[in-house]
Amino acid sequence: MKNIILCLLVLIVCNSCSPTVEPFLNEGMEKYELKNYREAIVDFNKVIELDPKNTKAYLYRGFSKASLKDIRGAIIDFNRVIEIDPKNAEAYLWRGAAKIDIGNKNEGCLDFSKAGELGEDTAYGYIAKACN
Repeated sequence: MKNIILCLLVLIVCNSCSPTVEPFLNEGMEKYELKNYREAIVDFNKVIELDPKNTKAYLYRGFSKASLKDIRGAIIDFNRVIEIDPKNAEAYLWRGAAKIDIGNKNEGCLDFSKAGELGEDTAYGYIAKACN
């Protein structure tokens, strides 16, 4: 019984000591909104280090990279979001835009189509503008 109580106390203490991702995510999003993309990426990197499946951090890091003209880096982040959450319409939408930006129109248009299928209605406007 003493061992069980000791183990529970250790778990409680360890969990309360581990840093949470929310402050880093919020800081990163604020920096992104202020167009401090490099600083935002640092915060998103910290979130990803602490929570490697945090799709919001990958998505916003991708937005930040795209804003810095690192389109291939952005695509890598959007790919990671899709690996983690294959139904993330926003990741398909922005990966499509990034692919078109680097001259890969066919794949970009396929991503727009997938985003539309997943409920991202704005994708159809992008298809009409970029894919016809």
